[in-house]
Amino acid sequence: MRLYESQRKRNQRRSPDDTGAAFVVVQHLSPDFKSHMEELLSRKTTLAIHRVTNEMQVEPNTIYLIPPNSEMVIANGRLLVTERDRTEAFYLPIDRFLRSLANLAQMAGL
Repeated sequence: MRLYESQRKRNQRRSPDDTGAAFVVVQHLSPDFKSHMEELLSRKTTLAIHRVTNEMQVEPNTIYLIPPNSEMVIANGRLLVTERDRTEAFYLPIDRFLRSLANLAQMAGL
């Protein structure tokens, strides 16, 4: 019974709605896989959730999801999306996004 109660409490936890932060979710998925991330996240938060379109402005208290079969970087407060380059041997969307985030932080002197 105790295990059931703790699982139920965990499932009822929600994220804070006003953190002032933006959350970017970059998944490494097969192009044929249908992601359910938006549905899963919406069960735990009331934050706005957007599938990114090119040059989308990053806003606080928002969750951004990479579109399928895409690569994404951040520059000048905007998310830039391109279609995955199928000629490249490796598809590393998380690495690419984190490198762009590191470059942004370096430029800001962080």
